[in-house]
Amino acid sequence: MKETFKSNIFVRNIPKEVSEDDFRTEFGKPGKIISLKMKDRVTPGTSEVTSKQGYVCYEEVRQAQKCIQLYDQTNPFGFGSRPLKVEFWQSKYDLIHENEEKNINQVKKFIHFIQHEMQQRPNASHITGYNQNYNMDLGRGNNKFNNRSGRGGQRGGGRGQGRGGFNKNQNQPNQ
Repeated sequence: MKETFKSNIFVRNIPKEVSEDDFRTEFGKPGKIISLKMKDRVTPGTSEVTSKQGYVCYEEVRQAQKCIQLYDQTNPFGFGSRPLKVEFWQSKYDLIHENEEKNINQVKKFIHFIQHEMQQRPNASHITGYNQNYNMDLGRGNNKFNNRSGRGGQRGGGRGQGRGGFNKNQNQPNQ
């Protein structure tokens, strides 16, 4: 990253009523501003301005750090419902790269977790939740998961007979 960009900050949630002059006056307090830019944030699908965002480049990095300390999570303009979010500016490339790194690290942690679980429990049935002791013949209706009527089931028999049949625990018709 170029040396100049290290003193850039990005400001979110600026109330829509704040002018560029007001913004420059307030954010000029931490140090000398080299450049400043404001943009309207518009609700998608409409032309309604909900808030503004700003970019400020200070002469020195320590001035940008001071700005973040002074204004992050504050409401210096006295109106607006949300506090400002002030942070160092990052390029889109850097943001994408940072997110990719986070995703890669999460996948690595997940793989490590699975490998650790596999070593701790050599029987894979513990990880998937499938217990081999269950009779998993789903087509016959005689397992613990399929007690509804259906082909060959114990309650109601074949197709079209609905909820009738016998209760397997009482051996008498359901009422």
